[in-house]
Amino acid sequence: MDGFWIVDTEGRLLEVNASYCRMSGYSREELLQMRVSDIEVIETPDAVIRHMKKVMAKGEDRFETRHRRKDGRILDMEVSVQYRPAEHGRMVSFIRDITEMKRQEEDIRLRSLVLDQIHDQVTITDLDGVITYMNQTQVKKFGRPKQQLLGRITTIYGEDPQHGATQREILEKTLSDGSWRGEVVRAAGKRFG
Repeated sequence: MDGFWIVDTEGRLLEVNASYCRMSGYSREELLQMRVSDIEVIETPDAVIRHMKKVMAKGEDRFETRHRRKDGRILDMEVSVQYRPAEHGRMVSFIRDITEMKRQEEDIRLRSLVLDQIHDQVTITDLDGVITYMNQTQVKKFGRPKQQLLGRITTIYGEDPQHGATQREILEKTLSDGSWRGEVVRAAGKRFG
């Protein structure tokens, strides 16, 4: 699944695998006529050479960057590179396409920004009732830092089954129907502990 390169100290691609060809849209023959700076988006050609010198001095590096596909699309990449002086000064790189992961992270970040702007209290849990997200309105209601709330079980809310749904009922309804909408009433005098 990962792309693979062997590069010389001038940044010329000496070997590439089929996986990187698929990622980039270039044929093996096309890539072997190119340099790293022909594909690299973030670093200028001079910056690529400086980065390579840094790798040669350290022996290895791991970083994120962006590559331009043959069709012009930009891919987010995670690169792990090792310098091998004993092998005629070659650099061996493993390249992973993280474009989809970055897109999902940005989507989550934007959704969190939206959820933090609404006045309703929002809590997201995993299937065991462990809190994975709370919007700012909910955090303010508890009066505690978010870090103290995430990872806790929803029973920290307390329950008043005579006046609202229990955490178990909410979970079961969500699992069976795909969603739940209703009211949870905290037990009188329930304190966060």
